[in-house]
This record gives sequence, structure tokens and C-alpha cells, in this order.
Amino acid sequence: MKREKSIIAIIIALGLVFTTVSYVVAQRPNRQQMQRRQFDPEEMLARSLERIMEEMNMSEDEAAILKPMIENIMKTRMEQAQKRREAVQALND
Repeated sequence: MKREKSIIAIIIALGLVFTTVSYVVAQRPNRQQMQRRQFDPEEMLARSLERIMEEMNMSEDEAAILKPMIENIMKTRMEQAQKRREAVQALND
């Protein structure tokens, strides 16, 4: 009787482990999904610029003048961040 309860407990525990592992594996993105999620700096820049322009609530004339300036500032910041990451990586190596 005691042995049967132990066997049942082990079977239930194994079932829970396999169910959990199956669930975790099913939630992991496959390679195709991961490729779609790769970082695209131009896309991020465009979305950020769009959000900034909406938040500033400017007229079309103001936006036409300021948008290229803001875009240049954002591109410069991204380039500087990339250079900083490369410098840090070089120091780490």
C-alpha cells in the first residue's frame, strides 16, 4: 500500500515535470520568430521620431523645420552609442 502511494506520487511528479517542460519549450520562439525580432535601428529611429513629433504637437510648418534637426540629433546619438559600445568591447577584450 505504501509502495503504491510512492509510485503514484513519483508518476504524478514526473507528469508535472514533463508538462512544465513541454509548456516552456512551446513558449520559446523558433528561429524564424527570433529573426523577425532582430533590432532594426532605422525602424526604432522612425518610431521614436514619430512619437516625439506627436508629443510636441506642432503645426506642419514647425514640424517640417524641426523634424530633420531632431532626426540628425537622434542619428548622432545612436552613432555615439555604437562607438561607445565598441570602445567598451575593445577595453573588455
